[in-house]
Amino acid sequence: MERAKQLLLAVILLGFVSAFFWPMEFPVDGQFWRTVMDSAHLPLFALITFICYGFVSDRNLSHERKCKYAFIAAAIISIAIELTQPLVGRTRSDLDQIYGIGGALCGAALLFLWPRRGEKQVLGSMILLLLVFVFATSAPAMKKYSILNWRSEQFPMLGSFEDSTDYLLWRPNYYAYTGEGTYKWTTNYVSQGEFAMAVDAKNGGWPGVDYDAGEQDWSGYEAFAFDLYNPADSFVLRMRIDDDGDCSSYGKRFDLELDMDTGWNHVNISTSEIAAAPEGRSLNLKAIRRIVMFISEDDAPRRFHLDNIRLKKTELEE
Repeated sequence: MERAKQLLLAVILLGFVSAFFWPMEFPVDGQFWRTVMDSAHLPLFALITFICYGFVSDRNLSHERKCKYAFIAAAIISIAIELTQPLVGRTRSDLDQIYGIGGALCGAALLFLWPRRGEKQVLGSMILLLLVFVFATSAPAMKKYSILNWRSEQFPMLGSFEDSTDYLLWRPNYYAYTGEGTYKWTTNYVSQGEFAMAVDAKNGGWPGVDYDAGEQDWSGYEAFAFDLYNPADSFVLRMRIDDDGDCSSYGKRFDLELDMDTGWNHVNISTSEIAAAPEGRSLNLKAIRRIVMFISEDDAPRRFHLDNIRLKKTELEE
């Protein structure tokens, strides 16, 4: 009976651990789903701690030692997973490590308190611990979800930068592995409202900014527009727009090079031009996933200012 129990627990544990090595791609709202997966380390490693406790539950050990050994085993599993994930194409994450060990610690604490749950003070501690645990698990994902709601509420405005939430939809330096880039809030060179986004594109690669569009429907709009202030000599701004199709290479998506003069540049791009850009197909205006604005390393380092990034019902609309 004991052997059968150990075998069952081993199979369950193997199933949990193997999930951390499964390749996961999130083509839509990747930041939100990656946050959900990161937060999921907390309850998963609490469960892994329970399983580890099951392995030693029938041993001649004190309850305290069983809880301690279960925590240590789960923490080691968390560390081992993060160290080996890069070998299968996944990325090592310090945050996942913190969540994993935190989940194991919470699971061990609940196990430790469980035999005394009949005591009012202990029960209260367990409830408080569970509330903190639920908050820590759900709060990051809820924050990301509120950003997605903000994106929907602001549409067809894609970047006014009057609220800090805008900056959570725009990421600096999409090509992070080859170049450097940062952005910040600024009150200089504003075309509408009081704030704009200053982009610092540094040396190396293709630095710029990347907007997470989810799967926006642009089909009811005639133009994509934005204002760019260039405080220095002219340069070439490069753009990329992805839909839900294959956008893995040049010619399979919308790509454009625009000459940016010194001073203000008010850009209007027809959505019909965007739709006609890919070779052999039309870009799906009903499912726009990403906008990237960047420069080549020949034009870096450079600062430029973006504001009033939006869709327009008609090309003549201000």
